[in-house]
Amino acid sequence: DLLDAEFEATEASLAAADVPNIRVEIDRVDERSLGELLYGMEAACVLYGELASVSTFTQPAVEWGKKAARGLLGGGDFPEADAVADKRELRIERS
Repeated sequence: DLLDAEFEATEASLAAADVPNIRVEIDRVDERSLGELLYGMEAACVLYGELASVSTFTQPAVEWGKKAARGLLGGGDFPEADAVADKRELRIERS
């Protein structure tokens, strides 16, 4: 099947290039098993963030986008919305 071949080829190419990757297989596709999978991935992200000294609970780009969208929709005066409207340069700065 084409999708299986593409998957296997992509997985092999990542391994050959020493790009970290992981294959996840689950026995059942139901609410519980998908919830467990999602929780495990979230926990892994938090753990990696701690090991890499990255705060996984602050998202400056997401907050920037929320402000820009709010301003574009008329919800207030936000410089982020002006940057989007001008479309010259988008810059996200950490505070």
